[in-house]
Amino acid sequence: MNFPDPKVVVDSIGDGALTVVNTLPDAGKRLLNVGADYAGQIESDISAIKSGLPDNPGVIVDTGVKLIGQTVSAGIGGVEALAASFLNTLNGVKTEIGRVIR
Repeated sequence: MNFPDPKVVVDSIGDGALTVVNTLPDAGKRLLNVGADYAGQIESDISAIKSGLPDNPGVIVDTGVKLIGQTVSAGIGGVEALAASFLNTLNGVKTEIGRVIR
């Protein structure tokens, strides 16, 4: 049976650990992007309400419905951001395991 080079094992373990540790900042950056997009949409909605009042009170209802959709979309985007970050981590760890067992 051929054993892998100990240097490869140590390097792979270190790289795998760094990949796992990097999950948190990666997820944070992805969530910040989702939050920034959401904040921009909300600011735009507030501007629409301000410019529509008092002449068009229906802008409140229209914007309220829009806000609900934007909030749901941002929530889904947050889940997608976290999932993408964790999938990247799993793929990175899988790659490091592959280095050792090849």
